[in-house]
Amino acid sequence: MARSSDDRIDRLESLGQTLDENNNRREKANMMSQLSQEFDRHMQTAEKFTKDNDLGGAEAHRLIAESIHGTLSTFEMIKE
Repeated sequence: MARSSDDRIDRLESLGQTLDENNNRREKANMMSQLSQEFDRHMQTAEKFTKDNDLGGAEAHRLIAESIHGTLSTFEMIKE
């Protein structure tokens, strides 16, 4: 089911508010650790796809890794 950009933004904001209300520092540190692992996993997969000349697969995983990197960078700035 395709959703509009506004619908996706609304869902993300609603979920973000719910998570912010229920998260503590330890949970956020755990989440950052999990995101770091996911970043590494997607980068490794993208690199493997590149070696296998599957550029579409590599690009998909690169985009996911890039999104995770942006999220981690935001959390790191907030944490300081």
